[in-house]
Amino acid sequence: MKKIILAVAVILLVSGFVRGQDSVKVIFDKLWVTKDKTERRALKEKIIEMSPDSEYGLLCRSMLKETDSTEQIDLCTQAIEIRNDFWEAYLQRGLVYGKEFEDYARALEDLNKTIEINPNSTEAYESRGTLYSIGFKEYQKAVTDYTKAIELDSNNAELYIGRGVVFAVHLKDYNRALSDFSKAIGLEPDSTTAYNYRAYVYSGCLKKYLKATKDYTRVIELDTNDTDAYFNRGKAYLDWGQYYERALADFNKVIELDSNYAFAHYNRSITYYHMSDYQKALSDLNKACLLRPNDAGVYYGFGLMNKYLGYYSVAIKEFSRAIEIDSNMIKAYFQRGWMRNKCKDYKGAIADFTRVIESEPENGDAYYERSKAYKFLNNETKAKGDKEKAEKLGYFDLDKLLDTNIEDE
Repeated sequence: MKKIILAVAVILLVSGFVRGQDSVKVIFDKLWVTKDKTERRALKEKIIEMSPDSEYGLLCRSMLKETDSTEQIDLCTQAIEIRNDFWEAYLQRGLVYGKEFEDYARALEDLNKTIEINPNSTEAYESRGTLYSIGFKEYQKAVTDYTKAIELDSNNAELYIGRGVVFAVHLKDYNRALSDFSKAIGLEPDSTTAYNYRAYVYSGCLKKYLKATKDYTRVIELDTNDTDAYFNRGKAYLDWGQYYERALADFNKVIELDSNYAFAHYNRSITYYHMSDYQKALSDLNKACLLRPNDAGVYYGFGLMNKYLGYYSVAIKEFSRAIEIDSNMIKAYFQRGWMRNKCKDYKGAIADFTRVIESEPENGDAYYERSKAYKFLNNETKAKGDKEKAEKLGYFDLDKLLDTNIEDE
């Protein structure tokens, strides 16, 4: 009789344990499809409370923000040792390797294993796509993985945004990028991220400023305190070249929200320049310089301001300072070369324009400006060669310009 009772007790104990594990699995499965951060946190804590040393508990412990990165790896590894087909643990460990340690090789190994175990894991394809893009610069592979993820979850706006970024930033395929960002907006009409990226393509890549400003306006409607949206819309108005008052209003709003927003001061200075308010332009440049004393762009701005005010020697010093900070700022070489021509430093001008041409061999303006320098040094052969090259690149009316003294320009 005692043996029977003991056997029943063991059966009940085992079945209770199994039911407990089943309930943990149910909660874990719910966690994996839940997007709300607060709810996810609560589910993780519940699993840890119920079964801290099970594979589920170990993984949830690794997913808590306060867990040290090295410990996250260890916890995931322990979970995998308990169950070697636990794809969620491989996925989490791969993410930690990639994001926290930038160990892209190990991250890829874990993500490959995740997909091997679960070839229908949207998260794995998305994560590997990001890894291919950021870690390995293999953009076509990134697109392939994002596309596979979209096939598995075609209503996930984030996947279209991710693929759109690869198209826009890395592959320069702006039409496909716009298609993806528009699809994301269709799925999530309040996605500020999708609007921002689409506006970036319209403004920064395609120069379609009207469409860009409309998208940035939509972002502002969704978040009236978004300083970046005001700044980007202001920059689009500024680059458009005909709505300086609107650009000024947006930069003013940015500075009202954040007085230390250096790029707003810098771009407001350019706006003031175009509005012929030079004192305010210089004031904003000084503020930008205080906020970002090692920013080449600020000194480039000082150079432009002094150039247009006629302080040529000062402008050359500012452009030189910009180049000291960023030796690859090609536009600073061009401007300094132009100023050196003005100041009759023709050899210096030739050196600067040669640097521009080395970086931008299709820059007709640089060939034209260098041809002027050669002409003033009486090197007619090189002047003629640069003139002809400039003409081939689309720089017109050179005969008239080459026969004009620099002082008369």
